[in-house]
Amino acid sequence: MTADSSNAPGNAVVKAGADAASRRAAGPADKAAAPAKATYREQQEFKELPGRIEALETEQRELSAKAASADFYKESGDAIQATLDRLSALESEIFEAYARWNDLDGRIR
Repeated sequence: MTADSSNAPGNAVVKAGADAASRRAAGPADKAAAPAKATYREQQEFKELPGRIEALETEQRELSAKAASADFYKESGDAIQATLDRLSALESEIFEAYARWNDLDGRIR
C-alpha cells in the first residue's frame, strides 16, 4: 500500500496558503499594470521634455563635431577629457530623458 500524499491533511493547508499567496501577488500586479494618473507637475515636465531633449541633442551634436575636428586633439589634455566626459554624460542624460518622456507619455495618454 502506498499513501497518497496529495490528500494528506497537511497538504490542504499548503494548497490553501499557496492560493492566498497567489491572490496577494496578483493584486499589486494588477495595480501596476494600470499606471497612476499623472500629476500637474508631471504634465508640465512632459510638456518641457521635448525642448530639454532637443537642447541636449544639440549640445551633443556640437561637441561631437568639435571632437571630430582636426584641431580638437591639439587642445590641452584636460580640455579634451572634459569634452569627452561631457559627451559621455550627455548620452546618459538623453537616454534618461527619453525614458522619462516614455514613462510620462504612458501615464498621460
